[in-house]
Amino acid sequence: MQISLSSAQPKAWSGTVLALGIAEGDPNGWIPAMEERFSISLGDWLEQRKFQGKNGESASLQLLNPDCSSLVLIGLGPLEALEVNSFRLAGAAAARASKDQTGSLGLFLPWNAVDPAQAVTVAAQAVRLALYSDQRFRSKPEPSLHPERLELLGPQHPQQCTRGGPSHLRRGGTGKRARSGASKQCYPICPCRQRSSDGSRAWLGLEGA
Repeated sequence: MQISLSSAQPKAWSGTVLALGIAEGDPNGWIPAMEERFSISLGDWLEQRKFQGKNGESASLQLLNPDCSSLVLIGLGPLEALEVNSFRLAGAAAARASKDQTGSLGLFLPWNAVDPAQAVTVAAQAVRLALYSDQRFRSKPEPSLHPERLELLGPQHPQQCTRGGPSHLRRGGTGKRARSGASKQCYPICPCRQRSSDGSRAWLGLEGA
């Protein structure tokens, strides 16, 4: 899976699956923003599913839109209660919701609610782990459909979203223009080292299958 940081915002991003982290009560107004973008009404639909943005809630909607095929809303709980593990759980939820779809997964979470470097790292790791299928002991491997690309959307300073500093992020050729005409920059995440809690350095290895 190719993993990158992107400066694109949810209102302009184009891809296959758009997954948004929604804090309880939607204090940032992402639900009405998505209603405006996709010309849909989400209020009654979310009420039927009892989605309020509480931790562990999720809702997925297929879209008839050329820029985005599926919208996934992931409940995060109260914004002030977010911790690093919240981003791990949200990444895993986004990955599960994107299964059986190909193309790209765009994940937008409130990265700055905690240390952005830790947030993007644990979210990316969670997506990869949730989509991983161990085929080693199967006589006939089973096909597994999932997005080939993950874009972590919205960090304002993507060079800072790694413990090792800007040298671990390189501006790649994957950047492309959104169909709205707005430019977005993608920064592929390289396998890098991050200092663990015991002071040692551990491989993160975010790129790969």
